[in-house]
Formats: sequence, C-alpha cells, structure tokens
Amino acid sequence: MKNARGVTAGAFLALAVSCPVAAQTDQKTAGRIVIAGETDVGLRVPPGDRLVFKGVLSFDDAGGRAGPIMLYPGGVAGLVAGVLTHGTLESSARQREKDRIQAAADKVLGLYAEVLAAYKPRELMQRAASRMTIGGRKNLIDADTKPSSATMVESSPVFFLTQDQSAIVLENDVLISGSASAEPAYRNGIRVVSAPKEAANPTDSWLGNNGENLKQTSAQLMSESLEIAIQDASAAYSKSSHAPYRTVRYAEGKLEKMERAQILSATCDRLLLRTLRESLVSVPIKKDDTLRPSSCNSSAQ
Repeated sequence: MKNARGVTAGAFLALAVSCPVAAQTDQKTAGRIVIAGETDVGLRVPPGDRLVFKGVLSFDDAGGRAGPIMLYPGGVAGLVAGVLTHGTLESSARQREKDRIQAAADKVLGLYAEVLAAYKPRELMQRAASRMTIGGRKNLIDADTKPSSATMVESSPVFFLTQDQSAIVLENDVLISGSASAEPAYRNGIRVVSAPKEAANPTDSWLGNNGENLKQTSAQLMSESLEIAIQDASAAYSKSSHAPYRTVRYAEGKLEKMERAQILSATCDRLLLRTLRESLVSVPIKKDDTLRPSSCNSSAQ
C-alpha cells in the first residue's frame, strides 16, 4: 500500500505540474499561404501609440536557486494544493525579479526617449513595407480598421537595444491569414539581429539626423521579419526541413551568442536559422565564418 500511495502521489504531482503545459497549443504552421504578384496583402499596423523598445538583458541569475523542501498536510490533496500554491508564489517572485532586471536593462534607452516617443507604429510599417521585395500589393491596415485584403499579416514587434548599443534585435510574433475573416493559418516567432555597429560612439550614430539611422535599421529588421514569415508560410524553406541541427555562433552586438538550429539559408551577410523551438532567427554572419558561401569570398577578391 505504501508503494501504491507513493505512485498515486507521484501521479497527482505529475498531473499538477504538467497540466499548464499541456493546455498550451502550437499554431505555428496550421496552414499554408501563397502570395502571388497580384495578391492584396494587408499589413496590420501594431496597436498603440508607441513602439515597444527594451534593453537586452540576461535572466541567467534571476531566481536561480531552488527553494527549500516543504511538507504539506492533508495527504495527496494537500500535496497537490501545496505544490500549486508554492508554484504560484515561486512564479510571482521570479516575475518580480525579472521585472527588476528588465527595468535596469531599460536604462540604456535613456538617451533615446525623445526619438522613440516620436517614432510611431504606422511610420515603422510604412518604412518596412517600402523595403519589402516579396510579391503582392502591400496595404497598411490600421489597428482599428476592418481589413479587406485577401491576405492579412499581423505582427507584435518588440525591439531590443544591446547594452553596448551596437545592435538592435527584433522579436516579432507574426500571424498570417488567408483572408480577412479567416483564422490565422500561420503563426510563428521571428527574431532578427542587426549587424553590429562599428562606430566609436554608437549613441551619436543612432541619434544623428533625428534618429534616422535607428529608424532605418528598425524598419529593415521589421521588413525582413515579415518577409521571412511570409516565405515560411508559403513553404519556401521546406527543402531545408531535414537539415541537421548544429550549434551556430553569431554576434549579438559585441557579444557572441549560440543557437542550436537548422541552417535554412546563408548569404554573404546573414544566416537564417530554425531553432529547436521552431522559431526563425536571422543573424549576421562574419566574413571569416566557414558557413559563409564560398562565392562570397571569391567575389570579394
């Protein structure tokens, strides 16, 4: 009986821990979208009056230590209730710690406040749309306007400035629908990292000419993220779906980052990766990187 009770308690504990995860659904590739040259493509302007900019940070030291072992009264029911309560408290404490670290990281944006306050979501989308080379007629759809385009692309961009201020990172959750009234046929997270800026004073470079360099770079990242999502939704990267996963190193500002991923494409300047989480990441590639196409080296001579 002791063993039976132990198994039962373990089963309840597993159920209590796993249920929140099981409730999540994955809608990354529920369908496929094809955009021809004459297709009307609606680009939804992100809601709100301001773009979301944050400072890049690391949570490695946030809430790293586990709490003490706790005993719960009430048998199995008390154990489950205690685990859930303890988990909620732990989650709240970790969230407060993350918020504190994020607030500290956001201090890097202090000198950019005036430019960012004037840089509106619609201007970002106008600049991004003008840079897109993919087919279809692009139409901006305001957040509160009913769409009429054959294909709708919605996004939730969040921009990050590295602490050395040499690079901007975009994390964009993109949804694509085959028609204005249809449920999203595609959803995925797209991450785009700008090439590191070599300027001695990156702040002056970003803010020069009323922040034009910052606006151009963020719009280019946005444009690239939308094109990547549209290409992925149309199965353009399906030929690389069986590529082996490998550890890829790349620059995020002046820091080196690593990602375990498939390489979907490589150009002279960038790599496109599919991570283990199936999100897509576009990163800069170094001139001496062995993953860089050999044709790039010959053309530079």
